Amino acid sequence: MTLIWTGSGWTYPTCSYRSILSKIYRLIDVIVTQYSFNRKNIINGT
Repeated sequence: MTLIWTGSGWTYPTCSYRSILSKIYRLIDVIVTQYSFNRKNIINGT
């Protein structure tokens, strides 16, 4: 990961920052989906 100096401080390039965020959100989405699916199965007793 590369940092870019903007003059006021170090910042991440928006493209990689966005892609990292989208990967994190996708991971959270998968975890939440799996968790709720598993919980539903436990409640239903299947």
